Amino acid sequence: MSNIVKGSDMSNYVTTGMSVGVAKKANRDGITSKFVVFTVQDEDGGFAGSVRHIMFEEDLFPGAIQLLGKYKMLNDQGQPVQDAKGGYPINMKALKSSEDAEAFSRYLRVPGGMVMNYRLKKGSCYANDIDGNRVKDGRNQDVTKEVIPVFVQVKFFMVDEGGKMTPNYANKMGLEERGDRLERQFYREPVNAVVIPPSGTPVNDTNAAPQKQGTGDPF
Repeated sequence: MSNIVKGSDMSNYVTTGMSVGVAKKANRDGITSKFVVFTVQDEDGGFAGSVRHIMFEEDLFPGAIQLLGKYKMLNDQGQPVQDAKGGYPINMKALKSSEDAEAFSRYLRVPGGMVMNYRLKKGSCYANDIDGNRVKDGRNQDVTKEVIPVFVQVKFFMVDEGGKMTPNYANKMGLEERGDRLERQFYREPVNAVVIPPSGTPVNDTNAAPQKQGTGDPF
């Protein structure tokens, strides 16, 4: 007989920061992506590192990004501050004490939130930023990944007689769904991809035309 264990009995995360971002390039459908990057941390993690979790405009409630725009951090001249990624950090203290706090309450604490590993379906891939530019590490080398950490939300685990735990995820917050979305957006190019030039002679991607390079993590 199976038992049920709530995800919130095992792990909970809280949001410690938000930033609003806009892609510089339109996608293949002609849409310029807008998104929010949430910085979340294990509620009981003490000194555990934080995790960056991206949600695109279509995944949030209607008008969420416009509403967050009211709470952008400002400099001494009253102009919005930009972070190293080009995003606009949100003044969390102002947001939490505002009339709009209730609208964002669901994003401030994530019961059952946890980080799981997702293996990229294309194998080892170059990391790219929101605009498709390759990401560089501190030594100016291309960042490649085969397995990526994914922030998920587990509603409950089904535990069978053998102790195997099968997660049941919150809507749109499952490992496969989130991992696939991140792979399509931020790990588009396999390391061993082959391109076919007009002459029909295949060459390894290292011989292709150089690309503009992004730095840091994908988002």
